[in-house]
Amino acid sequence: MTNFFAELRRRNVFRVAAAYLVVGWLVMQVVATIGAAAGMPDWTDSFALILLVTGFPIVLFIAWAFELTPEGLKKTDDDANKEPRRALGSTDFVLIGLLVLVLAVIGYQTLMGGGAGSSPQIATGPETAETTAILDAETDADPVVDASIAVMPFADLSPEGDQQYFSDGIAEELLNALAQFSGLRVAARTSAFSFRGDEVDLRTVGEALDVAHVLEGSVRRSGERLRITAQLIRVSDGFHLWSQTYERDSTDIFEIQDDIVRELSRVLQVRLGVGGGVGRAGSAGVDPQAYEQYLRGLSLWNDRVTGENRRAAIRAFARATEIDPGFAEGWASYGLSLVRSSPREYGLSLSEYNELIRQSLEHALTIDPDNARAHTAMAAYFSEIELDIERATEHAYRAYELAPGAAFTSYGLGLTLIITGDHREAIRAFERARSIDSLNSLVDVYLAVNNAMLGQIPQTRAALDACAACPALDPTYYMLSAAIQGGSDAELRTALSELIEWDAQHGEQTPEGIAEHAYTVAVMTDYVDRLLGDESKGGLVLSEGIITPETADVQDASFLALMGDDEAALDALERLAGEEAFYPELIWILNGGRFELPERTRRNPRYHALWALPGMQELAAVRRANGQTGGLPLPIEGDE
Repeated sequence: MTNFFAELRRRNVFRVAAAYLVVGWLVMQVVATIGAAAGMPDWTDSFALILLVTGFPIVLFIAWAFELTPEGLKKTDDDANKEPRRALGSTDFVLIGLLVLVLAVIGYQTLMGGGAGSSPQIATGPETAETTAILDAETDADPVVDASIAVMPFADLSPEGDQQYFSDGIAEELLNALAQFSGLRVAARTSAFSFRGDEVDLRTVGEALDVAHVLEGSVRRSGERLRITAQLIRVSDGFHLWSQTYERDSTDIFEIQDDIVRELSRVLQVRLGVGGGVGRAGSAGVDPQAYEQYLRGLSLWNDRVTGENRRAAIRAFARATEIDPGFAEGWASYGLSLVRSSPREYGLSLSEYNELIRQSLEHALTIDPDNARAHTAMAAYFSEIELDIERATEHAYRAYELAPGAAFTSYGLGLTLIITGDHREAIRAFERARSIDSLNSLVDVYLAVNNAMLGQIPQTRAALDACAACPALDPTYYMLSAAIQGGSDAELRTALSELIEWDAQHGEQTPEGIAEHAYTVAVMTDYVDRLLGDESKGGLVLSEGIITPETADVQDASFLALMGDDEAALDALERLAGEEAFYPELIWILNGGRFELPERTRRNPRYHALWALPGMQELAAVRRANGQTGGLPLPIEGDE
């Protein structure tokens, strides 16, 4: 055996093998890096690997049988004794060093890909140990900082400067595609797009979003020509890891997106060990005009501060589905925007509006059963509009399973779990959403609401403190709600004082604010005084008509019951049961604490009739299974 290895060395087989491995690895990196930009098909890297592996034994055989001499290639002399053993030279040490480096890089990529690349398996219901373990792991584990990216809003360089919606849409589509990369954490649109403009400091972006890389670019649209530039940048030093410019007809937009995604897949696989094999942006085959309406709708929907933007977004989504009835994402976005809006804005009855939502989402899922946005919207529909807890939960978990890297699936799951009474998992879902979309104020608000329902004062305050993008939010209302649910008498008085002080400073900012806050302060003052044992309080609110069955919300109904007027409280609840958003509001009186209805109210036959409505018995069963019995009907007197 010793003689055999000595002969391999004499014939330079080891040198040739080392050189072949180093050069082969370099070839694979070049193919992976420039493949998409050069227009190579997806199978190019696999084909190159097959060629290199096939050529390896052939090269070794040639090295054994022949040697390169000044006179050319000659058959190697079989007599080993004719040549002295050659000492290792500088070339040998260089080859050895390069080979060790290549092996180290391959090992690093393998470990990074294996550690971060496994996608969690999601259970199909809220009661499994596997689900708890998943959310525990995802919430508590430190993020893989290197394998993280934010997609910035692309600049509009079009001559007329009127294509920002199109530029934003392209960036969002790329973001959605990157979110499918196993092991890559992608900052959500709301957070990433909050940084807009030429003067953005990438280090600030990295720190705020906890990402190590950004993808930025520009779009220039002139007539039918489209020019898109994209570049991947490391935020720590501004180093450009990759950049490319694509110039084609506007009808080739899907090909451009796919090219960018494929190229990023290769670059991120080489750099970070994530993304290998991913290669589509996902909208190929859609009518370009429908796609443009869809992008317009996305831009308007994500800036829906005004009612007009909201309505314009819905019109754009509807137009997209009219142009291309087979566009699943168009139907899903249309349905989801309707779920998050009100029939009052469109002159439809509640039943007509709800039927429009359901038909839109069912159509989306018929076209694409794996559309995560449609599943999230269906979860909202069956937990907030047509109560069906089993179907709501199935859709919420399915959406999360399909797109765990998208903040909206975690957010939607959290909203569903609040209604089922699984608050622990709801909090974890919201925290997961916040880790992806750290600057989205809605996530912080719902974290605060969830904690307030449980009477968790420190957690409620922490969520509100994190909500830096909530200038119009009244934090004192949520803090008082938390104190009512679980605070001491001293904490209750402190929270009420903070509410009154906030109202003195901010309550007159708008005419609507004056009326609403005067109402809130009056009700909450009497409510707290009554809770603290002052039986003389509360009558003024009732006698002056500040609370009536025709205007009361669910918390007001609780106050009416606390005052002893069960009939007025039940009148209010029966009215609310026929209105939109009843089920999300109902949970305020279903979590124990001081908002819970008195026992006598829960024994009233009229209250039992409410729980005989479609879906309510199933809701009660799920909440009992989750250990939440607060607010549920108690046996009618004499029926025990």
